[in-house]
Order: sequence, then structure tokens, then C-alpha cells
Amino acid sequence: MKNKANKIIILTVVCIAIIISIIIFILNFSKDESSFSIIEKKWIKDNSNNVIDVSIYNDIPIYGKNGQGISFDYLNKFSEKYELKFNKISYFSNNNTNYKNVSFRILKPTEELTKEDILLFEDNYVVISKDIKNIDKNSDLEGSKIGILAEDTNTINYYLSGLKNISYTPFETSEELFKAIESDDTNYILLPKTKYLDQVLEKELKIIYHINDLNQKYV
Repeated sequence: MKNKANKIIILTVVCIAIIISIIIFILNFSKDESSFSIIEKKWIKDNSNNVIDVSIYNDIPIYGKNGQGISFDYLNKFSEKYELKFNKISYFSNNNTNYKNVSFRILKPTEELTKEDILLFEDNYVVISKDIKNIDKNSDLEGSKIGILAEDTNTINYYLSGLKNISYTPFETSEELFKAIESDDTNYILLPKTKYLDQVLEKELKIIYHINDLNQKYV
């Protein structure tokens, strides 16, 4: 009789544990992407009286420049809707910085998304020329001299490794890179489109080809 009672107790405890686990799963993971889990709602509530430091890039056309852009709008709308206070800490995207716990970041092509990242946008690399050229596929770049940023050398060599008779000239800064295309030191330059869109438009250069598999991730 005692063994039977023990089995009933054990089964009851196990059933309660399973039910609690199912409830926690439903509340936290069985939700659509536009709603918050119970943990996320608790975080918002716990931080309602705090000022939250947020690192945010401030030199990216369209997404965040001079205090304006999609990322700043996103943060402002979130603040208005959930009554959270943010201290926006601006930084330049090409400079190393100590990111805050909450930060708008740009991942290089070789960096993987983590479970902590929310992907907002992908900025494809593009081929830029002084004149309109007919480039329809990667192999059309064969025989060209292409200017790239030094930090992208290994990545671009990997993604375009199958091309023949192509040379890359690395430059430390984007300013040097744009001077190279203007002075015909290179046939083309290769850069992320959105990040350098202002310079492309200012110098009246042409975006002639998109490399869809090569991008930076805005998270």
C-alpha cells in the first residue's frame, strides 16, 4: 500500500512538472515574431524606471546618420510605445568601440548571427565604376583590377576565389579607395552599398553589379 502511495505521489509530481514546463514553453516560445515572451515583458517592466545605454552607429546613410534614420526611428518608437528611456551613445561604424549591452551593430560577412542578435537588414557588397558597364555575373569581372578595403581582403578573396586574372588593390580607408577609382588606378571598387551610398552619389559613380552572397548584417 505504501509503495502504491509513493508511486501516486511521484506520478503527480512528474505530471505537475510537465504541465509547468508546457506552460513556460507556450508563454515564452510559442509566439509570433511581433509579440513579446513573458521574459521579455518582465525585462521591459523591470527597466521601466531605468535609463538604458544603447550604442548606435551614426554615420550610415538611411539607417543612422546625424541622429536620424531607420535605426533611430525604431528606437524612438519603441521608447514611446513601452515608455522606456534610452541614452543613445553614437559611434562611427569604422571605429572599434566598446558596445553597450544593447547595441546596434554591423556584422562583417565572416561574423555569424547569435541567438542574441535580431537581424534588421543586410547590406550587399556592390561593384562601383566611373561609367556604366555590362556586368551580369561574377565571371564578367575577370581580367579587372579592383580596389577593396584592406580589412575585406581575405573575405573577398574567398567569395570570388574562382575568378581568373583578377587583381585586388587594398586600401586602408574608403577615402583612398574612392580616390583610386576617380584617378583610374583601378577599374572598379567593391564596397557595401548602403554604408557608402553618400560617397557614391556625391561623386556620381555608378553601381553596376550586386554580389548577393556577400553582405554585412545590421543587427
